[in-house]
Amino acid sequence: MNTQQSAAISPDELGQLRIQKATLEKKYHWTFYICLGMAALLFGMSMFMSAMVGRDPDIKDADKFALGLALAGAEIFSAVAILGLSIWIYVKKRTPIYLLMIFCLLHAIGSIIALTPYPSMLFLHLALDSVGLFLSFRSLHMLNEHEWLQQQPGYPSFSEALMGSNEYQPPAYVKQSSAMDRHKAIELFAQQGSAPQTAAPQKEAMPGVGEPLANINDGEHSRFLTPAETLASVSLPTEPMAAETVTQGAAESACLTPSADAMLSDMTVPEQNTSVPGPLPDPEDVKRRLRLMKEQQAQTSDQA
Repeated sequence: MNTQQSAAISPDELGQLRIQKATLEKKYHWTFYICLGMAALLFGMSMFMSAMVGRDPDIKDADKFALGLALAGAEIFSAVAILGLSIWIYVKKRTPIYLLMIFCLLHAIGSIIALTPYPSMLFLHLALDSVGLFLSFRSLHMLNEHEWLQQQPGYPSFSEALMGSNEYQPPAYVKQSSAMDRHKAIELFAQQGSAPQTAAPQKEAMPGVGEPLANINDGEHSRFLTPAETLASVSLPTEPMAAETVTQGAAESACLTPSADAMLSDMTVPEQNTSVPGPLPDPEDVKRRLRLMKEQQAQTSDQA
């Protein structure tokens, strides 16, 4: 069912199609019931055929049993065949309709040959075969009508509320988001020429506790400084810092200010240690800084 046909049909036409489908279903039901009655009648006639052959004086006693059994078996076979074909026709197939036509014609010919001495039974069989032919032609017409209904919009319910229920329409926000995603992906591909690749986050290397080297990150490259470079990067305390230290007390300043001998021992690098990269600090610069530190410590002790 397409959307254009669904939109073009009116509620009145849907109602007419619904009534036509219900009428067609009733016709199929009546056809099945009539075929069921024909099968039951043929099954009952099998017993009458045996009795009629047994009372026929023109047939020898030795042949009565065989002829009666053959006619009764033929009637039972005809009943079963009509019942099976009627069930097959009820499921709306075309093949059993043609088989029922052929069977009724062959059954009429066989009845004329075998039941000529019995006019009443011959007439009854020909009437049943005529009904079977009529039902087969009627079933063919109903099947064509059923196939036509299948091509109409709204089949099989023909309900306006259920029309288009079997067609999935995604919500508007899904359509909009999909279109925006495709548009953004196309623009990104046109700008970069390839799909974007997400780089894995890199963990910054943090120096462990007690490590003698300091890690400096300048944005692009990271490197470890030697103790000599660490000393050069440390700024000496200025006059305001020294004044603040005096106000806090001599004991506190003594704890915060390291001794010159301790710093000199820390800055001493053994000559045999070749694993530390970088040049050694200038001795003159170290002596100057140590002299300044001793002068500051002497001034602090005099003021205290």
